[in-house]
Amino acid sequence: MPPAKQTYPGGQVGKRPLRRAGLWIGAGFTVLLLTLAYPPFWIWPAIFVALTPLTLAVVRRRMRVRDLAVVYLAGFLFFAINLLWLTPVTVPGYLALCAFIALYFPAYAFAVERLVNHMRLPAYLAVPLVWVPLEFLRAGYPLGGFSWFLLGEALAPATWLTQAADLLGVWGVTFLVGMVNGLWVDLLRLELRKGRLSAVQWRRLTVVAAVVLTWIGYGVFRLSQRTTSPGPRVAVIQEDIPQSQKDAGDQNEIFLRHLALVEQAMAETPKPDLVAWPETMVPGHVNAEFLNAGSAALAPLTGSGDLDMWIAERDWSRKAMELLQSKTDDSGVAQLLGVSALVPQGDLDASEKQNRTALMVPGKGVTQEYAKVHLVPFGEYLPWRAVPVIGRWMLALSPYGYDFSCTPGAAWTRFKLEAGGKRYTFGTPICFEDAMPQPARMMTSPRTGGGKKTDFLVNVSNDGWFHWSAPEGPGAGAAIGRALVDAYRSVWDSAEVDQRLEASQLRAVENRAPIARSVNTGDSGFVDSCGRVMGLVRGANGSDGAVGTLTMTMPLDSRVTLYDLVGDLLPVVCGIVGVLAVGWTIVRPRRGARPDTEATG
Repeated sequence: MPPAKQTYPGGQVGKRPLRRAGLWIGAGFTVLLLTLAYPPFWIWPAIFVALTPLTLAVVRRRMRVRDLAVVYLAGFLFFAINLLWLTPVTVPGYLALCAFIALYFPAYAFAVERLVNHMRLPAYLAVPLVWVPLEFLRAGYPLGGFSWFLLGEALAPATWLTQAADLLGVWGVTFLVGMVNGLWVDLLRLELRKGRLSAVQWRRLTVVAAVVLTWIGYGVFRLSQRTTSPGPRVAVIQEDIPQSQKDAGDQNEIFLRHLALVEQAMAETPKPDLVAWPETMVPGHVNAEFLNAGSAALAPLTGSGDLDMWIAERDWSRKAMELLQSKTDDSGVAQLLGVSALVPQGDLDASEKQNRTALMVPGKGVTQEYAKVHLVPFGEYLPWRAVPVIGRWMLALSPYGYDFSCTPGAAWTRFKLEAGGKRYTFGTPICFEDAMPQPARMMTSPRTGGGKKTDFLVNVSNDGWFHWSAPEGPGAGAAIGRALVDAYRSVWDSAEVDQRLEASQLRAVENRAPIARSVNTGDSGFVDSCGRVMGLVRGANGSDGAVGTLTMTMPLDSRVTLYDLVGDLLPVVCGIVGVLAVGWTIVRPRRGARPDTEATG
């Protein structure tokens, strides 16, 4: 007796074991192709077929719980492999993050199967309609979001394919990538007629081909425009200080190492107009509230140390700022400082802690400050810390082992820089704020903050968190540890910084704003308003271990983008349409449907 067969809505007739194996195989190939598309492998064309194996396997079945579990495991595997660089920060947090964001994979599988099989939507529309809002949700919500591995960002090396980001953001590029993936699904799941494409397949191929040609043509046109003019000269500096060394090291040594790079940059001819420090690389607390605090204000902090310790730190911070101001005045070059701020308001838990940038101007001192608005969960604040039981779980995921929650800033500050008789405006996204579309847009959009469009962005970051330090000393254990660290660093050590660089390239295109990046452990350098990398601080091993400075003239772009004006309209609209469509298939399911027919368009 032949094996039992069953027909699924929009699916195929076949053996259950074969269908089940097909889902494992499809999910596995998608994990592989997505991994290859991003650094450290850089095989960006893989992104155009990456979702196809999984989607093709999904639309051949009705998604049951066990099938969704397979897709979830694939999502977990993808993030576990590609976020290995998070393990030096917190292994429990790394595993929890992978487990959480992997949920978006089965959500995609469930929704796209409903739209293709029950709504009879072409896959070239269903795939981006589902993937774009899920990507947007993952990047911005909840818990502050995790904006990583956006489909459009994989195309950063192919700048002629990313120029459309100035229309609807990276979401527009992701939508186009999703369309191409969906087209392959449409072509592969529909039967050929006498060995040739059917009428339905030809229609779908023609539509997507027209969209892709328009997409490429727009990119070529944008790259051919001449819309830039020379702006100020900006210098970035890069040290190589792992976070473990920063936490345990002598703050004076770290300060002097960076100061030497600042002096090197200031001595260049012609001089830069601005030197940017990486995030928090001015040790101590150098904000005015702490520098001007008396013993009475510092005394309540002694729960975390004696009063003499806090007085000594305040006095050291004062001397550091005096030295920095002296260098600024003597050279005539402004400095953008990456600092940690502490505003004493009682004990340490009650005091306000912030991650800031501060602009130090010759003859004027610190004229403006920006406190980071978009905080990183677990690194800069603990979600649900006040909730009983859950709060203790959240604390276990913190890299500090205690609650070091910062206070978010209240405004997207636009700094004013006078150079060569002209005044420029710039924003300073801190840390992962350049990996997220929303913060960069809030700093550049003509509709926010008043005044003219921001001329350029300066991202300051400390990526020393993501580097394992090799164990020292004799013995087999230390030798094995060094071998493992060397193996990790040979492949994954630069993955995070290169993935960050790709994100910055898309931010530059979205807002037509050149970006200078000053990053501890790299990638420090410059990206123009078309997303092209103009230069990076490099050593013998690329960014790994590189120490140095780089100065360039910022090419200011006069273009104001549609994305600046409309923001994240595309993912919101896709989300609303997608939810309504999937909801309709649940309320009014299509029963007994046959596989795709020629009647569908």
